[in-house]
Amino acid sequence: MTPAARIAAAIDLLEVIEGAPKRPADAVANDFFRSRRYIGSGDRRAVSERVWAVLRARRRIGWWLGDAVASARLLVAASLLLEGWAKTGVAQAFSGGQFAAAPLSGAENGVLARIAGHTLDHPTMPAAVRLEVPDWLLPHLAARFGPGLPAEMAALLQPAALDMRVNLLKGDRAAALAALAAEGWPAEPTRFSPWGLRIDGRRPVTSGPAFQSGLVEIQDEGSQLVAVMVGAAPGMRVVDWCAGAGGKTLALAGAMGNKGQIVACDVSAPRLTARFAACVVPAFIMSSVIWSKLATNGSSVVPARLTGFWSMRPAPEPARGGATRTLGSG
Repeated sequence: MTPAARIAAAIDLLEVIEGAPKRPADAVANDFFRSRRYIGSGDRRAVSERVWAVLRARRRIGWWLGDAVASARLLVAASLLLEGWAKTGVAQAFSGGQFAAAPLSGAENGVLARIAGHTLDHPTMPAAVRLEVPDWLLPHLAARFGPGLPAEMAALLQPAALDMRVNLLKGDRAAALAALAAEGWPAEPTRFSPWGLRIDGRRPVTSGPAFQSGLVEIQDEGSQLVAVMVGAAPGMRVVDWCAGAGGKTLALAGAMGNKGQIVACDVSAPRLTARFAACVVPAFIMSSVIWSKLATNGSSVVPARLTGFWSMRPAPEPARGGATRTLGSG
C-alpha cells in the first residue's frame, strides 16, 4: 500500500472503532483486517500504529480541534500535523488519488490551519486533557498518586509492550526465548509472571513458528498473574468464574499439567460456545460440555450464567497448541 492508502485505511478503521464504542478497539481492528485480507502484515502494522497513535492522544487532539466535529478524517490529519508533518505532506495524503482519502474541504483546512506548526502538548491544556483521562476521574487519581500522577499517566500513554505466555505443555521459557530469537524477535522474561515473555512494541509474532506451534500465546502479564495466584495443580477441580476469551483458563490448564477438571463460567452463551469451540486448547480435549443456568432468587431473577464443564486428558494427535479439539454434549 502507498503511504496515502495507509492513511485512508487508518481513517476507515478509526471510523469503525468510533462507531462501536462498547467494543474493544483491538477486537474491532481484528475484524477490520480479517475482512480485508489484501492488506499485508507491514501495512496492517502501519495502519494500526496510526490508529493507536490517535486513540492514545484522543483528548489532546480533540482539544486542538476545538468546537469542530472530530471526524476520523480530522483526527488523523490533525495527528499528522501535530507529529510534525508539513501541510504539503498532509495534502498529499488527502490527495483524492487512487486509494487515497478525498481532498480536505475548505472547512477542514480552516481547522487544520490553526494546528499547523504546533506539537501535541500545550502548556494551557487542562490537566485531564494532558493526561488523557476523563475530567471526573482526575481527582480520584490525584488523591491516589499525588505528585507521582504525571509520571504514572505518562507511562500509560506509551505504546504497550507485547506480552506472551509460555505453554508449559510444549516447552519452558528458555525454549521459547530461543525460538523467538531465531525468528528475529528478541524477548525477555517478564518481571513477575514465571510464564511470561515480553517483546518491546507490537510485532507480528502470530505468523511465526513459535506461536503457530503453540509454544507461546499472547497474554498480558497481569492476566497471567491471576492464573499464577490460583495455584492450580494436576488433579484439581478448578472454577474459572469469569471466563471469556479463554486465556486465563488455558493458563490454568497448563499449570495443571493436562490432568484435572476445569469449570468455565460466563454470562454470555455465544462467548463460551463460539470462542471456546474456536480456540485451540493446549494439550487437552474439551469433552462432556454441559450448559446450565443459575436458579431464580425469589421474585428477582439472577442473571443467567452459562457454565461449561470439561475434563482434560492427553490428546491423541497434537495440533497447534498441542491438542485435538472435540466438543460433545453432556
